[in-house]
Amino acid sequence: MEQLFHAEFSSILLRNYKDQFNELAWINSNSYKFKYGNDGASTIKEQKASQHFFHKWNNQGFLNEYATSSLENDFNSFAKNIFTPKPRFDKLIEEYSALANKNRLIIEFYNAIHDDFTKVYFKDILNYDEVKTK
Repeated sequence: MEQLFHAEFSSILLRNYKDQFNELAWINSNSYKFKYGNDGASTIKEQKASQHFFHKWNNQGFLNEYATSSLENDFNSFAKNIFTPKPRFDKLIEEYSALANKNRLIIEFYNAIHDDFTKVYFKDILNYDEVKTK
């Protein structure tokens, strides 16, 4: 439920603070010549909406298949994982440079909205999650 909240709320923030988001840098993190799909609804209908981490998508700059449906859903996939990370999220952003870049960009976006949202703030969330699951 928390991940869903952060994903949906990030859509509102993205619309209201569009000027704080480096969209070009985000798009440039995707694999060469990648084009987003139509939208999330059609992706779900086509049964191409997996939200599991998978190498095929990670290697192209996406956390999951659903993130390929639109820039907004790609952004949402990071928003929910920086606030309520799924297991292995931290490992993925270490392993894949495109994911690390998108992670940096979304942290910069949130930090532009509020000074408390720093790299350290989000790193502490990851560290807390690791301690909690041990």
